[in-house]
Amino acid sequence: MKRVLLIPLEFPTWDGGGRHYSYLGDFAFIEGMNANGVETFMLPAMHGMTSSSPTSWLSRAKRLCQGMTFDQVWVWLIHNHYDDEFFDWVSEIAPVRVGWLLENLNYTKEDYEIYPALIGRREYTLNQMKTLTHILVGADETEVDVVTGHTGLKAIWSPISIPRRFISAKADPPRYESALFLGSPYGLRRVFLDHPDLSPILKRPEPPEDALGIPQRYDAINKEMLEGLESGKKEDLESLQRYLTALEAIRGEAFAVYLNCIREYQAMVNLPSFGKAYTGKVYEAMARDGQSSLGRRRAALAPGPCSMRERKFSFLAKTNPNAW
Repeated sequence: MKRVLLIPLEFPTWDGGGRHYSYLGDFAFIEGMNANGVETFMLPAMHGMTSSSPTSWLSRAKRLCQGMTFDQVWVWLIHNHYDDEFFDWVSEIAPVRVGWLLENLNYTKEDYEIYPALIGRREYTLNQMKTLTHILVGADETEVDVVTGHTGLKAIWSPISIPRRFISAKADPPRYESALFLGSPYGLRRVFLDHPDLSPILKRPEPPEDALGIPQRYDAINKEMLEGLESGKKEDLESLQRYLTALEAIRGEAFAVYLNCIREYQAMVNLPSFGKAYTGKVYEAMARDGQSSLGRRRAALAPGPCSMRERKFSFLAKTNPNAW
C-alpha cells in the first residue's frame, strides 16, 4: 500500500480564515485517497506561521515521521510558509513531491489595486516549487502551461472534488424563491450585494454554522492545540491524532450544514472574485441538486461549440449589476 504525507492549509481561528476554507480543502483528499487504497498521514500547516515556528506541527515533522516511509508528499502552496530547511527535508523523504496550487498566479492591474497583497505572489509561489516534482493546478487550467514553462515540472489541472457521500440521492424543492450568496463581500461583490434592485432576489443569510456553535468549537480546539505545541506538553503523535479527529468532525459538520443551506435556495450565486476560474461555489452548486443532476452538469462543462450561456450558465457583466 502506498503512503502519502499531506501538508494542507489550516487556520488558527474561524473568522481569521477558517470560515472561508472547507472540508474539501484537506480532509476530502484523505477520504479520496483512502477509498483508493492509499494510506495517508497529515501534518497541517497553520496560516501565518512558518514551518519552523514553535506553534507549527511542521517544526516537529522529522520526529513525528520518524520510522515512516512515504511514496509521495503533497504540499499546499501559496498560503503556507515553508523555510528552506523544511523543503530540504521534504526532498529527502519521498521520490514524488506534489504541490497543490490553490489559487491563480496571474492577476490584473485592477486586482492588484484592490488587494495589494497579491503583488509578488507569482514569484513567491514559483519559488516554492523548486524542490517539487509535480504540480496540481487547482484554479485556472490555462496556468498549467505557465507552471510548466517556468519550472519544467509536470503539471495537470485538478479542480475541486466532492466526496460522493455529500451528494444527496434526490434533491428536495427549494424552500425560498431567491438566490443566495455565501462568501466574503470584498471588492465588486459589495456593489452587487448593496444594489437595491437585487436585494429581493439575492440574499446573503447568516452563515448556517454559526447557529451550531461551530466557530467557537473550531477556535477552541485550535487554541488548545497551539498552546500545547508552544508549551511542549502536547506535541506527540497521540495529541496530533486527537486534534485531527476533532478538526475533521468540525470540518465535516460545517460542510454538511453548508450544503443543506444552499439547497434551500433557488440558485447559488458566484459573485466576482480574484480567482480566474470556477471557484469552489460552482462545484458545490453542482452537488446541491443531487446525483440525478450530475449528468446535466457534466454536459454543461463539456467542451463544444455552444456558449456557456447556452449551457445554462449565466455569466453577467462583472461591473454592471443592472445586467441582472
